[in-house]
Amino acid sequence: MDPFSVEALARIWADATPLDAFVEKKAEQLCGVTVAPATMEPRRDVQPSGIERYSTVERLALWSQVQTSLMAARAQATRDTSNELVAGRLVGLGRMSTSYAIEVIEASFWIGAAIAGDTASRDGRKMIDIRIVLPETIPSFQPKPQSRGKPSEGDVIKAAILDWAKTDPALRRPPLVRYKAYRAFIVSQRRDPKDPGFDEKTFQKYETEFRKGKLKS
Repeated sequence: MDPFSVEALARIWADATPLDAFVEKKAEQLCGVTVAPATMEPRRDVQPSGIERYSTVERLALWSQVQTSLMAARAQATRDTSNELVAGRLVGLGRMSTSYAIEVIEASFWIGAAIAGDTASRDGRKMIDIRIVLPETIPSFQPKPQSRGKPSEGDVIKAAILDWAKTDPALRRPPLVRYKAYRAFIVSQRRDPKDPGFDEKTFQKYETEFRKGKLKS
C-alpha cells in the first residue's frame, strides 16, 4: 500500500466507530435500553413509565431485569457483529498489538475470533484499537490477504454454520435443509460448493465441533 493510502486509511479509522461502542449501540437497539456511557448502566432518564410509584426494592428488581436483558443483548450484538464482519457487510480497521500501522482486517480473521472491547484475537494474532466502517467507506482498499491466500474450505464452512445458527442455534432442522443453506452461503462467498472440501462429511465434522462448543463466533 502506498504512503498516501496508508495516510488515507488512518484518516478513515480516526473517524470510524470503535468496535465496543458499535456493539453497545447494537445491544441497546436489541433490548430498547439507552446506556449511560460513563457507567455502562441504564440511564435513569429512561425509567419505565410510572416507576416513581414503586418501592425501592421494586425499582431494584426492575433495574436488575433491565441489566440482565442488556447483558444478553450485548452477547447477541457481539455475535451479530462478528457474523457481519465475516460476511463482509462490515469492515474492521485496526492494528496489530506490535504495530502502529492501521490496516484492514480481512473477513476470514473474524471466524472464531474472540472479541473483548475494541480488541479481537485468533490463533495467536491480536488486533487492537479496532473500529468499524461500511465497505463502501474504503472503496480504494481491499482486505489484507492472508499469507495462505483465500479462506480455506474449512473457514467458509465454519462461517456458513455460524450464519445458519443465528436462526437454528441447536442445528435441529433436517440435515438436507441445513446443507442446502450451507451451499447457498458457499456460493455467496464466490466459491463452488462442488469443490473438494465442501462435502457432507466435512459439514458433519464442523457441525460436531459447533455442538461441542469448539466453533464460536
